[in-house]
Amino acid sequence: MSALLPSLIAIAALDSLNPSAIALQVYLLGTTKPVPRSIAFVIGIFFAYWTSGLLAVLGLDRLIQTVIANSGFSLSTSLFYIIQFLTGIILLIVGVTLRIPTQAEPVKAPQKLNLAKTFLLGMSVTILELPTALPYFAAIEQIVRANLDLLSTMSILALRG
Repeated sequence: MSALLPSLIAIAALDSLNPSAIALQVYLLGTTKPVPRSIAFVIGIFFAYWTSGLLAVLGLDRLIQTVIANSGFSLSTSLFYIIQFLTGIILLIVGVTLRIPTQAEPVKAPQKLNLAKTFLLGMSVTILELPTALPYFAAIEQIVRANLDLLSTMSILALRG
């Protein structure tokens, strides 16, 4: 595990250069009570990364396949393809007909930004940007290859978070 830490620290440093998280952190530092809000935001980011990393290492794919197999639903049925096709058509129609207002109203600062909302903001930003977190996936790949036990995996994800 100690041989794994230097590369994970380097990957974490690269992954921490997230423009969205940095911009939101700068915004939070300009609000009243900036320190508690910033801490809640960072904890939200940490929790989302740690949870998603644990699910990836432990095999979310395996869990989904088990649930699908036990439900009797097959991903290869024609009904599944029809549902996908109809969903695609609906999304295309929405995309073409969606109207974006030409006159943008000025954005107002939220009236109440408590710690729970700031925590959820950190989690939301991280979860929404997870598909683009290539350095994080590289770290997950190294953790999986190390074949660590559960406690070591949870610990290394906490250090990496």
